[in-house]
Amino acid sequence: MSAAETQLTFERRAWCVPSEERAFEGWLEGCPTEPQRQAVLARNRDRRANWIPDAQAIAQLVQLQSFVGHWVRIQFFDPGTMWLLAEDEWPHPIEACCDGVVTLLDGGHLQAFLLLRDVMEVKMGGCSGLSYLTERSLVSGHLAAVADLYEIASIAYIERFNRTYHQEVLSAYLFDSLDEVREITTEWLEQYNEIRPHDVLGSLPPARYRERLLAAETPV
Repeated sequence: MSAAETQLTFERRAWCVPSEERAFEGWLEGCPTEPQRQAVLARNRDRRANWIPDAQAIAQLVQLQSFVGHWVRIQFFDPGTMWLLAEDEWPHPIEACCDGVVTLLDGGHLQAFLLLRDVMEVKMGGCSGLSYLTERSLVSGHLAAVADLYEIASIAYIERFNRTYHQEVLSAYLFDSLDEVREITTEWLEQYNEIRPHDVLGSLPPARYRERLLAAETPV
């Protein structure tokens, strides 16, 4: 993943299917008159009936593939706060491991989702980011609709852990037994999680970083 691909901001929500609830998003002309309201709703119904993913929507899926296998931070879009309020009132970001990008039928329309696991919420003042996640009986993990994304950023590489483990354990020893592999791996994991600082976590070990997140989520 290149530096340009470590963060992606959705200036246009290409996967957002027109709906009555969203028909007046960004309306800045005061309260619409009844004729204006009916005209907007009629156009919206027509756009919904004919909606299919366009070229930009497909391009977004291609871009999102570069985040698969990475630990990511996601900021969701909420028109109720993001049009008018400061960033500290936006929905809480979430952090999770991105396992894939999938498309599913939702309400009769094809929709794109990120497949996430090990989800945690970073509470920063607004509404809950977890409310944007859904689950499906045939899908293992949480789903985040691409239509709801405002920004996604890679904050750590899963591949880096695998490479480091291979270099510092599997390739560094001549093992005599499986028990020896388990013993050395356990010692290495303790050092990796409890002692070693990680640049992507602000030079903190993962255990200390998690303590800070939990402390930030605990009411005073």
